[in-house]
Amino acid sequence: CQKNFIGPGLDVPAPDMGTGAREMAWIKDTYEQFNYKDIDSQACVTGKPVHAGGIRGREEATGLGVYYGIREFLNYPSVYEKLGLSK
Repeated sequence: CQKNFIGPGLDVPAPDMGTGAREMAWIKDTYEQFNYKDIDSQACVTGKPVHAGGIRGREEATGLGVYYGIREFLNYPSVYEKLGLSK
């Protein structure tokens, strides 16, 4: 088994197309089996379900970030001018 491809201080995989919280939990469990002395082993992946050490709000975080980014962007009057909009 090759080591040091993923880990809390190396590379932290996240869910992508075709993977989700379930797969991240599998990876975390496997990592913990091989690195049982690592006290930060739960941080080896992100996107885990809450019951496996994940955080609440993870699925909504990206969309919420986009919302806040657009909201702040629209606070600039020059944006409204360029788009031909009025406040």
